[in-house]
Amino acid sequence: MLGISRQLSAVSYQPSAISRQLSAVSYQPSAISRQLISRQVSAVSYQSSAEVTQHYSNAYLLS
Repeated sequence: MLGISRQLSAVSYQPSAISRQLSAVSYQPSAISRQLISRQVSAVSYQSSAEVTQHYSNAYLLS
């Protein structure tokens, strides 16, 4: 009888491991999107600073 109950507890323990794995998979895309957003933001801020630099250098050349 003890062997059967031990087997059942192993079966009931498995789904929690599967759900943990699923939560890890569902967490991954948010990490990827966060990385993409932060990369995009840094690219945008870099682009705007480059435009400002270009604007000032053009103004300096014209004067």
